[in-house]
Amino acid sequence: MRHALSATIYILAAVMANTGSADVSALLTGDMDGIERPEGTPEALAPEAEVARLDGGTARLSDWSGRPVLLNFWATWCAPCREEMPSLAALAADPESAGNVAVVTVASGRNAPPAVERFLSETGAGDLPVLLDADQVLSRTAGVRQLPLTIILDGSGREIGRLSGIADWNGEDARALLAEVGSMGTGG
Repeated sequence: MRHALSATIYILAAVMANTGSADVSALLTGDMDGIERPEGTPEALAPEAEVARLDGGTARLSDWSGRPVLLNFWATWCAPCREEMPSLAALAADPESAGNVAVVTVASGRNAPPAVERFLSETGAGDLPVLLDADQVLSRTAGVRQLPLTIILDGSGREIGRLSGIADWNGEDARALLAEVGSMGTGG
């Protein structure tokens, strides 16, 4: 386990170093030490897949092109998601302190809009952008197998890393890592 974690930290640090940023291995502490890096060079994650927005209309991940994205998959029935959501809302409320990383949440599976609104209200996360992935187009493409799952995308929409389970996204560890990701530009 320790060897796998060291390898993950090395790979993430090397990728970020190759995109012009500093070595971030020292930033992968606390909740962030579980970040996994995809193998190989990832392509943009379904940039043109169109999904409904909770606030009406549709959205694509390409709508955030040029800006790193913290993409969080969750569901209304997920108790750990309920615990994590307030930290995402707090992070989104102050994006400058985390490198202007966009926080985008994805209600994965069949989550009725009234239930989503109630969930967001009860967790204090009513201002977060929510994509409704009822048909799980994004979830399948991203390989979501458990909730919550958070994927960090560079400004080109390519996966930098992912974290399964709960994290404090408003904590010092997460903000330091995201500030570094935000300084990466589009990663190209």
